[in-house]
Amino acid sequence: MPPLDVTRYQLAAPGPDKAHDPAAWRAAVDNAQAQLEHQHNRVQNLELMLKYGPNTWRAQVRLRAARFLPGSGAARSAAPGQAGCLPHRPPLPPWDAAPLQNQLSEALLSQQEAEAAVVKRSTDALNRERKLQQTSTGLELRRLEDEWAGGWRLSGGERVGGAARGCRMWHSSRP
Repeated sequence: MPPLDVTRYQLAAPGPDKAHDPAAWRAAVDNAQAQLEHQHNRVQNLELMLKYGPNTWRAQVRLRAARFLPGSGAARSAAPGQAGCLPHRPPLPPWDAAPLQNQLSEALLSQQEAEAAVVKRSTDALNRERKLQQTSTGLELRRLEDEWAGGWRLSGGERVGGAARGCRMWHSSRP
């Protein structure tokens, strides 16, 4: 493969032997105009990128995430016998659609945040209900334990239940 020819990107005046040739000067002026137009296009592209680039990037990331998340159909889009192949990358959205895609992303985000808040509220309510149930069950267990213990206490204040009384009776009945 031959190397890239960069002579067309240079702004050179005609050589000394063609200094009086109008065709050579016309070619030099045409080249300069092409270079100027190329630079103008680069400036426009940079301005478009500054204006729409972040929105397009967000939309592209969202598209890629939707394509490759589990259950998104990425595995189904591979041809039979090519289970490990990734599907084709979706095309970039047009520049004028980027603001709409940014608004769509923001709307989806707010919808997901609202759904997350609903789930959090229901989880908090369930946890409060469980805590109340466990507290009341704990009080019932403590009442039943006191009833089972029958009021026996050691000198240190520990409770002694029926099993301890049974051990004491067994020990005292031995010769």
